[in-house]
Amino acid sequence: MPESRGRVLRPLLGLPRDALQAYAEFHRLAWVEDESNADCRYTRNFLRHKVFPLIASRFPKAGQQLAAAASRFSEVDSLLEDLASLDLRGSPPEFPMSLGLFRDLPDTRSRNLLRAMLTWHQVQPPDECRLNEFVRQLRTTGNDRHPRIDLARYSLWCKAGHLHFKRQD
Repeated sequence: MPESRGRVLRPLLGLPRDALQAYAEFHRLAWVEDESNADCRYTRNFLRHKVFPLIASRFPKAGQQLAAAASRFSEVDSLLEDLASLDLRGSPPEFPMSLGLFRDLPDTRSRNLLRAMLTWHQVQPPDECRLNEFVRQLRTTGNDRHPRIDLARYSLWCKAGHLHFKRQD
């Protein structure tokens, strides 16, 4: 979760829970706990209540190290988004888009560009195996072939040298 996204700011996100609780108690603030935070059916809560305490008992600085790694991952994600914007070469991030963009880039950057395009269109990229195979086909297929991928929320397909996108609403 980023500390800021648009107008949403989370300035206390990096503080440990016990520090926040101590501050709230000291200033006599009412502490409100979302009851869903205790429900271990949710993966985040299972990790928080079952897995992380076990890891922290063996590796006391694990929480700090994971938070630092998450911060670096966030920075890397931002850099990859910037790289995808550069790889568009001034084209708008819109479909249909020329297959030439994918063919002129190395494999890794082609995959990054497709992931970014789908994220910018607010859909989840396919799993890595399907994404890798689809990008391989985009980069190598002849004009007589029409690679296509259909997922629950959208479809991608090639036609006339362009990659097309349609949301399944």
